Amino acid sequence: MKTRYRAYIDEFGVASLKVGNRDDLNLRYLSLTAIIVDLDNVKSVISLQLHRFKNEVFNPHPDELLIFHLSDIRRASGPFCALNNPLAAYGYTG
Repeated sequence: MKTRYRAYIDEFGVASLKVGNRDDLNLRYLSLTAIIVDLDNVKSVISLQLHRFKNEVFNPHPDELLIFHLSDIRRASGPFCALNNPLAAYGYTG
């Protein structure tokens, strides 16, 4: 059987180079990142470990999809309020 792959792509930053953005290092750059993984690895390893991490650290409601958005993580709001606890912020849960 032919190996199948999945690509995960995400952008970070601001695409605009307006005058006000040029001096602010937090708004100055746009980054595009991608990883390509074997689809079997996604099913057997990556997905399971990601769900375990989300449940252990953030304990999301089962009916709500937990999506990692940098703005929410930085504010430690919503499901990311667990990051206000320094032990949880470093991945220690017990």
